[in-house]
Amino acid sequence: MNVPGAVVTEVIRPWIDIELFNPLTKKHTGFLCSCLVDTGSDATFFNEELGQYLGYDIGAGEYREITGVGGGSVKAYFHEVGIRVNNPVGKEKPIDIVDSMGFVPGGFPISNPQQTGILGSVGFFRYVNVYFSYPRLIQISINSNLN
Repeated sequence: MNVPGAVVTEVIRPWIDIELFNPLTKKHTGFLCSCLVDTGSDATFFNEELGQYLGYDIGAGEYREITGVGGGSVKAYFHEVGIRVNNPVGKEKPIDIVDSMGFVPGGFPISNPQQTGILGSVGFFRYVNVYFSYPRLIQISINSNLN
């Protein structure tokens, strides 16, 4: 319920933890990366440091500039990247996705310094079904249209 004049004391955003891997070398990060599940993002992208750790030559990827709803932009280099979603709904095994995903040189803008990744349409939503139940539940399952 939105009460006029009320002060918002807590902002809840849809974050999930995933693991990145390089499908060419099979190298995994070995740690969980906190990512924003962003239904409005056309692309999936991560901090440059994660790509370097996995052995990518970041600048050798396809360069794109991504513009957001507010007009801000992020520059990224796209590569074939793997993400692993652990503990999906109704599955014992994790969901592995390989697709074109970007790495942001120098990291995300200062307005979003805490995140390591943004999960968008290409690289995430076209492979999975995501169910949000405010304020904290996010359930992920494999897109049954892909089977």
